[in-house]
Amino acid sequence: MTDRTRIVVGFDGSPCSTQAANWAVAQATRDGSEVVLCHVGRYRSPADKGEDTVAEQLLERGTRHAQARASGVDVVSTAMSGHPARRLIDAASDATLLVVGMRGADGPHEFRLGSVSAQAARHAHCTVVVVPDLGDHVDTDRRRLVVAGVDGSPSSHLALAFAFEQAEQRHAELRAIHVFDAATIQIMANLPQDDLRRLHVTAADTLHGLLSAHTRNHPGVRLSSAVLSGAPAATLTAAAADAELLVLGSRGHGDVATLMLGSTSHTVLHNATCPVAVVRGKHPFAAPAGRAAVRRPGHAVHSATGRDTTSSDEGPEAGALATLTEHGVSLWLDDLNRDRLTSGSLAGLVAHDHVAGVTTNPAIFAKAITGSDAYDDQVRSLAVRGVDTGEALRALTTRDVRDACDVLRPVYDATDGVDGRVSIEVDPRLAHDSDATVAEAEALWWAIDRPNLFIKIAATRQALPAITACLADGISVNVTLIFSLDRYDAVMDAYLDGMEQAHQAGHELSLIGSVASFFVSRVDTEVDARLDKIGTAAAARLRGRAAIANARLAYRHYERVFSSPRWEALEAAGAKPQRPLWASTSVKDPAYSDTRYVVGLVAPGVVNTMPEATLRAVADHGRVPDDSIRGHYDDAQRVLDQLRQIGVDYDDVVRTLEDDGVAAFDTSWDHLTNQLAESMRTGTGT
Repeated sequence: MTDRTRIVVGFDGSPCSTQAANWAVAQATRDGSEVVLCHVGRYRSPADKGEDTVAEQLLERGTRHAQARASGVDVVSTAMSGHPARRLIDAASDATLLVVGMRGADGPHEFRLGSVSAQAARHAHCTVVVVPDLGDHVDTDRRRLVVAGVDGSPSSHLALAFAFEQAEQRHAELRAIHVFDAATIQIMANLPQDDLRRLHVTAADTLHGLLSAHTRNHPGVRLSSAVLSGAPAATLTAAAADAELLVLGSRGHGDVATLMLGSTSHTVLHNATCPVAVVRGKHPFAAPAGRAAVRRPGHAVHSATGRDTTSSDEGPEAGALATLTEHGVSLWLDDLNRDRLTSGSLAGLVAHDHVAGVTTNPAIFAKAITGSDAYDDQVRSLAVRGVDTGEALRALTTRDVRDACDVLRPVYDATDGVDGRVSIEVDPRLAHDSDATVAEAEALWWAIDRPNLFIKIAATRQALPAITACLADGISVNVTLIFSLDRYDAVMDAYLDGMEQAHQAGHELSLIGSVASFFVSRVDTEVDARLDKIGTAAAARLRGRAAIANARLAYRHYERVFSSPRWEALEAAGAKPQRPLWASTSVKDPAYSDTRYVVGLVAPGVVNTMPEATLRAVADHGRVPDDSIRGHYDDAQRVLDQLRQIGVDYDDVVRTLEDDGVAAFDTSWDHLTNQLAESMRTGTGT
């Protein structure tokens, strides 16, 4: 290596963080890295010198301890404040390894995996090593053994590359293990025992082939391998009980394989008695020839396919879209129709234009079904069968959404369920009836039967309990028609309530997803109309500023909620954050730039759903900043304050927008229902 590598260590003075520092120093003696001890204090005032002093004392002791273990290793330290996991992840953005203790200074003994280590393992951009309390010596009394979990996915290729390098550096045996949950496979696939035995033989051959690609580069490594049956997490943990290191990929194949899933890695981290490395694409060891490195979605990789955004099959318009993806913005398409599905248009947008999800609403389906003859055969078939209009309408829409889910399923798998989602809305006429909304959501969830489905529920005050109830039942939810900051707070609270109840009910939280659809351009449309009525020069200067200011402040609320102790407990249990989704991002006023509601709302961890015309405009001439939200909070608040001072009633604006939004979807649904009823009665197409 030509450049000096860095190992970043989360250090808070706890026994586990000291063991993490010990592990990092031992690794640095093998590979020559610099060790950086990072102490992150929670949010505090810069004037609070007492906490600065405590941090400095901890780091001074930690540095002395680390240097005493290996005098030839360079150990430096740094103190910072903020959200501990996020700051550590940022500090390790250019590191080869991030090393954290399994449990920090405040971690309860009955809950082994601390919130910081859990978040680091899930979200860091580089390989993360989680170290339990190992006693006085990192590797003493352990076998010279490195264990690697392997399933053939790109992630496990990277894990193998890392494991071979570690075994070579440690002069240790490498044991590669491929785990089948045979009981689950037999139940799900109904395979006879003979087929399962053949599956084991095939898996052993595949494992041998994978290992061969690495043994050529590491001929001195002692190697053994096994194909085992059992619960993957328990089997891997037991196999590595006395090992120096257990190496896992960050995620693996899908449900049937049940190997090295994100949830398996998470369970192993809870129970491991040796250090565990969760390998991501950014580490100093190359993947085998012919295999592309897998990096975290949203970091210079196409979110749908996992390929590098500089790949030669990118279209000439992909630059701005790739940049948005790199900055953590997931691009979704706000449109769906059968022609788009059957022509391959949607698949093409996914493959070449960074589209990683789809949203629909009643207006979209009304336009799709009444504007195309692609539905005519199904409409006639439904009419012949005597299906009532309501059920016929659901048959048409659920078919499209199910097919779209299948198109987006590779994205869902590649991003561990973060993207690849397709949304369908409950009947908008139920927006003020919580019980009916839950019943409709359950029926849609059952009818479409795809894990990457989102059920859209309006964020009316009456529907908030339905949001909680659906999440508690394991149903993934897109909360829609959010206009106000207060209502957004209530939506996030409903999400946390639902996930806590889901956890209590025994649901796997990592499989439950949610977004909160915060509407943007409609705010400017309503506010601008009121400003025009006021008619002053001061009012004119505020035109076109309300929507982005409102959304930016919503992101500040999101940051606050999803850095709270309440959220951290859920995240440690496997939950994913409810991401903000910017909706209504096409420009309504031709005087405004057609990309303003995309490039003006760039920040990590958001979704922006847009019609294809907006997507093309961004690709063609969008100028994408690194971050156009954080750093603008004070200005955004000033805009809302100035609007209030000039006579624009914010509460009345958002109440009007919610009422009008629900009414507009009601009208679209009623119009579509009436037109479909007439088509079924006469036997003609839509």
